[in-house]
Amino acid sequence: VRNDTACEVVTPMGTLSCLNVDAVATCRIGRTCLTAYYDDTCGFVKMDNTNIDGSKIIINLAETNF
Repeated sequence: VRNDTACEVVTPMGTLSCLNVDAVATCRIGRTCLTAYYDDTCGFVKMDNTNIDGSKIIINLAETNF
């Protein structure tokens, strides 16, 4: 984990105060990076992952049921 800083993230549930976490994993075949945004009430609201091959997967929380 490289850092954990507070930031605001605009979501379908409104603007949330989130903890930003950047992580890097390295192995013999390459490196992958993750930026995650965590809210105390909703949990992870966004995850932006860069895979070893350079492709990206972005996951956004669309709704909650609580």
